[in-house]
Amino acid sequence: MKKRSVLFVDDEPDVLNAINRLMIDEPYDILFSESGEDALNILKNKDVHVVVVDLKMPKMDGLSLLKEIEQYHPDIIRLVLSVLSDSDSILSATNEGNVHRYITKPWNDRELKIIVKQAVHQFNEQQEKRDLRKKLEEINIRLVTINKETTIQNNKLHKALNVANLLIHSVISDKDYDIMPENNHLKKCYEVKNCHKMDCPCYEKEAMRCWQVAGTYCGGEVQGEFAQKYGNCAQCEVYISANSDPIIQIHEQFSNMMHLINVKNDALSHANENLKLSQATIIQQEKMASIGQLAAGVAHEINNPTGFVNSNLNSLDKYVGRLTEFIDAQTEAVESLGDNNIKNSLVEKKKKMKIDYICSDIKDVIKESLEGTDRIGNIVNNLKGFARLDTDKTKNINLNQCLDSTLHVVWNELKYKTTVEKDYGDLPSIEGYQQQLTQVFVNILVNAAQAIEKQGDIKIKTYNSNGSNFVIISDTGSGISEDRIDKIFEPFFTTKEVGKGTGLGMSIAYDIVLKHKGKIDVESEVGTGTTFTIELPAVESKT
Repeated sequence: MKKRSVLFVDDEPDVLNAINRLMIDEPYDILFSESGEDALNILKNKDVHVVVVDLKMPKMDGLSLLKEIEQYHPDIIRLVLSVLSDSDSILSATNEGNVHRYITKPWNDRELKIIVKQAVHQFNEQQEKRDLRKKLEEINIRLVTINKETTIQNNKLHKALNVANLLIHSVISDKDYDIMPENNHLKKCYEVKNCHKMDCPCYEKEAMRCWQVAGTYCGGEVQGEFAQKYGNCAQCEVYISANSDPIIQIHEQFSNMMHLINVKNDALSHANENLKLSQATIIQQEKMASIGQLAAGVAHEINNPTGFVNSNLNSLDKYVGRLTEFIDAQTEAVESLGDNNIKNSLVEKKKKMKIDYICSDIKDVIKESLEGTDRIGNIVNNLKGFARLDTDKTKNINLNQCLDSTLHVVWNELKYKTTVEKDYGDLPSIEGYQQQLTQVFVNILVNAAQAIEKQGDIKIKTYNSNGSNFVIISDTGSGISEDRIDKIFEPFFTTKEVGKGTGLGMSIAYDIVLKHKGKIDVESEVGTGTTFTIELPAVESKT
C-alpha cells in the first residue's frame, strides 16, 4: 500500500516542532505548513491524505481552509487541533468545515497518535470502497462486453445484466451494501451434508449463503467441523451446486463483495463511535482533573488564613478572660473607695459603655467565631477530598461519609431551594475509588437540584441487604418522560436546554458504577420526581 501523507497546519512553529518530534517514528510522510495559503499550495503539488488544521490563524483561518479543502479535495480526511474548546467552535468546524475529528490543545500525545492513525485507516477504508466501486463498474463493463459478443445465451445474459446493473446503481446511489441477488439454487447445507448441530453454523436454518457465515469468502472466523472439513468453500458441493450457473456465480461474487463492504462499514462505524465516546470522556476527565487541581489550590489558600484566624481567636479568648478578670478586680477596688464622686462617675461610665454586657457577650462572639472557622475547615477538607485524584489502588470507603462529604461540596447548589433529608443505615465499608464515587453522587445531586424549579425535597437513604450496599437518591423535581428515561445513561443525551449540559454526566456515572461491579437504576414520573438506586457489592474490607 502507498505510504500515506499527513499535513499539519498551524501558525505556531513551536507547535509544529513538537508534533514533528511526536510523529517522527510514525509510518507516514509528515508535512507542515504555517499558513492556510501555503497549505493550499502544498495540496496542489502533493498527494495529502489527512490534514490537521488549527482554527485560529492569521489571514486565512482554519475554518476557511477546511471549506477550501472540502470543495477541492473532498477525499482528504479533515481533523482540527485547536485551543478553542467551546461548543460553538466545535459545531462550526463539524457542520461548516465537515471535519471528521476535533482535538483540543493541549493535546494528549497518545490520543493524537491514535486519532491520526484512525484517520489514515479511515482514508484507506474509503479508498478500498472507491476501488471496490471501480471494480464493480469494471464488472459491469465486462458484462456488457459479454452481452455484445454472446448470442447463444443472449436473453439469459440480458436479464442478468439488468439485475447486476440495478444492484450496482443501488449500491453506488443509495450506499446500500446489504443487497443480495436472488439465487434459487441455494440449499440447506446441513441437509445436503447430513451435518450435526455442532458441525455447521447453518444448522436448522433456512437456505442461506453459509460461506458468508463460516467459510473462506467472507473472511470470517471459521467454526466447527464444517470449516475443518471444507477449508475452502469453493470445494463444497453445496457451494458448487449454488453456483453452477455462470451468471449466478457472477451474482454470488457480487454478493460476497457487498458482504465484505458491509462488514468493513460496520467495523469502521463501530470504531468511529468508540473513538467519539473516548474523546468526549477524555475531555470530561481532563476538565475534572483541572477543576480538582484548582479546588486543591483554593482549599490550600483558604486553610492558611483559617488556621491563623482560629489561632488568633483562641489567643483572644485567653486575653479577654484576663481582661475580664482585671475589670472585675478593678470594680471591686473602686467600690471600696471612700470617694463617692469617683465611684459614681466610674459606675455611670461603665453603664454608659455597656461594659457588663460586652464582658458577658464577648465570650459568645469568640465561641461563634471559632465554630465558624471549624465549619470553614470542614468545608475545605471536603473540598480537598473531592479534588484529590484517585490512585490506581482501591481503598476502603464508607459510603455514608462519602455522601456527607459530597453534600458539603455541592451544598451551595442545594441550600437555596431544597430540603435534604438523610436516612443512613449501618453500612460495611466497600473497596473502590472514592473520588470517582463522589463524582457519581455529585452528578446525581446537582441534576436533582436543577430539576427542582422553585422549592423541593431531596431524600438520601442507605441500607445493606443480601451482601450489597444500596444508595437511594430521590427528588421532587420535574421528572423525566417515559420515552426519554431509557436514554438517560446514553453518552451525549441530556434533558437540559442547549448549551446547559454535555450529556456525559450520567453516562460517566453509569460507567463508574459498572467499574465498581455495581448497578444503577432510575425511576421517574413527570411532575413527581426522579429516584436513582445504586447497588454496590459489600466486599471484605482491607485491613
